[in-house]
Amino acid sequence: IYTESAEVKIPGVLDYMQTMIEGGCKFLIFAHHLSMLDAIEHYLIKKKVTFIRIDGSTPTSSRQMLVTEFQEREDVKVAVLAIRAAGVGLTLTAASTVIFAELSWTPGDIVQAEDRAHRIGQ
Repeated sequence: IYTESAEVKIPGVLDYMQTMIEGGCKFLIFAHHLSMLDAIEHYLIKKKVTFIRIDGSTPTSSRQMLVTEFQEREDVKVAVLAIRAAGVGLTLTAASTVIFAELSWTPGDIVQAEDRAHRIGQ
């Protein structure tokens, strides 16, 4: 049922993302399910929006390179992130907004994920 609830949310998430894209925002979007992450990725490709994606399949050795791209390249507007894979240890302070397409059952995961954009001293 948790996966089904994610799939029902996809149209609303994509609609909200379009608003953010039109506003020129640089943002993080977190999700839990691959179906949601894949839908977001396909939408961004269709809209020709430059983005990075970090999920459980992203090699650890590649993650910092992707973070650097997001942080330093003005044309990279979106970071598509799995809550569990990218919710800790990454600095993504170039983002002005954090969006949760889905929430984790663990409140600490949400706080940690949000803090990727709000690092003290960054």
